[in-house]
Amino acid sequence: MSEACGLDLDDIKWDLGRFGKLHVRHGKGARGSGPRERMVPLINGADRTLR
Repeated sequence: MSEACGLDLDDIKWDLGRFGKLHVRHGKGARGSGPRERMVPLINGADRTLR
């Protein structure tokens, strides 16, 4: 949830993928690797919620 707090409207990429994607700039790390950026698909109705 804290990742979502760091999002801006410019982070929503409607033209990528079937439903769009979010550019998570301040993401969580995996296995101690530290935070990293990634693109997350807008699935499970997230696209409708953001619109």
